[in-house]
Amino acid sequence: MISPKRVQRSYDHRLRQFVCMTGDTDSARRIGVPRSTANGWLQPRAQPVMSLSQFGQHVESLETEVARLRDRFRRK
Repeated sequence: MISPKRVQRSYDHRLRQFVCMTGDTDSARRIGVPRSTANGWLQPRAQPVMSLSQFGQHVESLETEVARLRDRFRRK
């Protein structure tokens, strides 16, 4: 039996920011945000860090690529 695909709900970023700034999960719960989601917004999150070494490119080659793409975009 194939189970139906779970639909991921999305919320306005301003609501999440409000909950993070005030710590008030009750406001979000009143408009239908699940308790676990609202409480999860209060947990600190590790932000992913990207570095040039991950991509194996040097700054000069990246700057050249950006300039090339900007020229291409302007022509369209």
